[in-house]
Order: sequence, then structure tokens, then C-alpha cells
Amino acid sequence: MLLWSHGNAGNIDSRRALLGALAARGLGVLAYDYRGYGRSEGSPSEPGVYLDAAAAFDDLVARGTAPASIVCFGESLGGAVSIEVATRRPCGAVGVVSTFTRLADVARRHYGPLGSLAGDRFDSRARLARVSAPVLVAHGDQDEIVPFELGERLFAAAAEPKRFVRIVGADHNDALGRSALLDALAGFAREAVARRGPGRG
Repeated sequence: MLLWSHGNAGNIDSRRALLGALAARGLGVLAYDYRGYGRSEGSPSEPGVYLDAAAAFDDLVARGTAPASIVCFGESLGGAVSIEVATRRPCGAVGVVSTFTRLADVARRHYGPLGSLAGDRFDSRARLARVSAPVLVAHGDQDEIVPFELGERLFAAAAEPKRFVRIVGADHNDALGRSALLDALAGFAREAVARRGPGRG
């Protein structure tokens, strides 16, 4: 079961076809909108989106899904959200696509020294070091928003077992449209859950 956290510029409706493609590969998917996105009420904030993801995870468990069979998956900003949830919940695996090390690193690439104003917000690199579940990091090598190098640095921070997928020719917004990536994600999710076992936390 994938717990899907979307990026900053989207919502679950914009990913309808993609979610269907994952379902066609045999994956169950729970997608949700953060507060302030789609039809969700409220205003988004860093602590708020983390709470939203944790609530979605807890809802899956309350409905009978074993925690070790849940793969926390996110794209771009959603990857940061997924990583944070994995530090607090006993998930089966974590998968991220086009995700940054921390927000300040992205801001620095686009705004120079002013990027430091982002502080330690969404510090995925530090959090990923505390994740014990298997990790998949995928990144387009032509990403114009979150440079490919940041994906490599994020991957380096993860403990084994881990897998890196370089999406050749993909930019920030089309990486998830590649069939090869979706196949890799589906295979990774199945392997990771089978390795940990549905009854394990």
C-alpha cells in the first residue's frame, strides 16, 4: 500500500492518471491533500503537512492495514513529508522522487545567499539518516528545480538497504511520467514489504 504525498504545486486530482497507473501495477494507493490543498480546509504549514500525513498513515492502520505493509511515497515536497512520517511511524519502506536535501539547498541554487533565509525547513537529509526502513530515491538528471546533485546527496544520507534510480532525460515535472520509474517503484514496494513481512512493525 502506497501512502502518497503530492508535491507543492499539485493535489490528488492532478495525479489521477498516475495513481491509476500505479493501481494497474498491483499497488493499493491512498492519496490525500494537505490542509489548504484541493478540498482540504485550513492553511498549509510545515508542521501541519506532517500532521496530515501522519493522520493518513494512522487512518490506514485503523482500517486494518499493517504498518509494515505501508510504503510512504512522495514527490518533490511530498518526499520530505514522507521521510518525516517514516521517522515517526513503523512503515515498510520510503520512496521519494525529485526530492531535495533541505529547502535551503534548493533556494540557494535559485537565489544565492538569500537561500539561507529558508533556515532548516524541510530538512530531509537529516531526517533520512534516522529512517530504518528500505529507501528508494529517484531523480531526473535534467531536473531544473531540484538539481540532480541534491537527489544524490539525499540518497547518500540513507542507510542500507537503499536504491537509487536515475531518470535519464527527465526534468522536475515529468519524472513520474516514465513507465520505467513506475515499474521500479512497484517492484521496490513489493520487495520491501515482503522483506519486512506484513506482521512486523
